Amino acid sequence: MDPTQTARAPKASQACMLCKARKRRCDGGTPKCANCIARGVECNYAAVRKTRGPGKKKILTENLEERLNTTQHLSPVTWLPNNDDTSPDTRDDTIVSTTASTEKLIDPRLLDGFIANQPNALQSTTSMDSSQTQVSVRNHLPIFPDFLLPGKFDEHLKTFKTIIAEVKPARNFTPFMPQHISRRLIENSFAEVMAEHRLLDQTNFVMLLDAQYAASSLDPADDSARWALVNAIIALAVRFKTASGSEKALFDIPHGFFQNVTRVVPELILQEPSLLVIQALLAMAMFARCIADVQAFIMLATNASRQLELLGRFSMDRVIDMREIEQYEQVYKAANMFDKTIAGILSTGAALPEG
Repeated sequence: MDPTQTARAPKASQACMLCKARKRRCDGGTPKCANCIARGVECNYAAVRKTRGPGKKKILTENLEERLNTTQHLSPVTWLPNNDDTSPDTRDDTIVSTTASTEKLIDPRLLDGFIANQPNALQSTTSMDSSQTQVSVRNHLPIFPDFLLPGKFDEHLKTFKTIIAEVKPARNFTPFMPQHISRRLIENSFAEVMAEHRLLDQTNFVMLLDAQYAASSLDPADDSARWALVNAIIALAVRFKTASGSEKALFDIPHGFFQNVTRVVPELILQEPSLLVIQALLAMAMFARCIADVQAFIMLATNASRQLELLGRFSMDRVIDMREIEQYEQVYKAANMFDKTIAGILSTGAALPEG
């Protein structure tokens, strides 16, 4: 080996989105990793993060420190009247008392807001109230929402599990979580949930989510298909964001949303086929596969395929919106893959693969 040649550093591999969602080791192969090749599914990688320049968190921290340093330098400012003959006593009265707000300062992005003492523009030549120097800095976006702050998450979790326990005996629908919590959950997990089967995009789902909250967060209201799809995706999101080893402790929450869906399955099967109904059935099948419920998976996937077949017959003379074409393609892919999985289960008696 030529000593003049420098050894190349080992190439760092990036895990694909599907391996990340399943918490599996990924070899980072292109165009497909070994896991996706073995499963025969699409392999997608997230956009590579730019490494040039400081990260977003570092930039925000530096800007905040610079602002606070400026505050410290400007805080002992003394406002004096323009009259040169002012006596010392008068000057003492015109000094603005300020207190440093940076002692014991916790990261302000974790707080609802904090007060920084900064001198305002000179508005009077005689005196100035110290309250005018206090500027409320509340426009900083927090890293975590209020419901994820220490102590809040456990409180919300305990409350929601109590609600689920109360509705179980009466076989009522499990109510939704507060809307801002559901939206935050979807924002942080939708890409992982739809990594393998992208039944619809996030924008369309958020519209359905908001519409369901506007109609009712306690029951299907006037649209059982929308209710089923929203509950199924939320159940998947909770399942995907549950840490390994905590599935049993939090099982009641995603299972409560899944039960919301199973109670409207007869309506979905008996009503006229539509894209929304098929998406709901496939999303339910995805959750059933996650919890390895073979019977539920087969029932839901076969009904989705049947609805898709009927929809194809009824829609031969109908013009499909261009915005729905991609969703139809993804629905066909998912239904076809589920049919192959069911065929393998029925022919060999193999266990239902996780996913």
